[in-house]
Amino acid sequence: MWQGTGTLIVRSGAEECRLYFMGGTLYHAEGPGGVVGQPAVDIAMEWTDFKHEFDRESRLPTIETIGEEEVANDAHDLARWNRRESEDLRQRAAIVFAFLIVAGLVMIWLFSQRA
Repeated sequence: MWQGTGTLIVRSGAEECRLYFMGGTLYHAEGPGGVVGQPAVDIAMEWTDFKHEFDRESRLPTIETIGEEEVANDAHDLARWNRRESEDLRQRAAIVFAFLIVAGLVMIWLFSQRA
C-alpha cells in the first residue's frame, strides 16, 4: 500500500484542490472558494479535464477534515473514476484503430486504382 506524505494539487482551469496525505492517508482537503473536507474531494473527483502534481515538500496543515469513513468512500470513488477513465481510453483506442483500418483500406484502394 502507498505510504506517501505530502500534498496532491489538482487543477482544472483556474480552480484548484489540495489533498493532504500523511503516511498514505488522506486527512485534509481544500477546494475552491474555501471549501474544505469531503466537499473539496468531491469537487476534485468530478473534474474530467485536470492536471495534478504531488508536492512532497509542502507544509502540511494540522487540521483534519477527512475521517476514516470518508477515506473509504474516496477510495471507492477513485476506483470507480479510474474504471471510467479506462473505459473512455478503450473506446478512444477502438475509434482510432477503426479509423486507421479504414484509412489503410482507402490507401490500398487508391494505390490499386493507379496501377
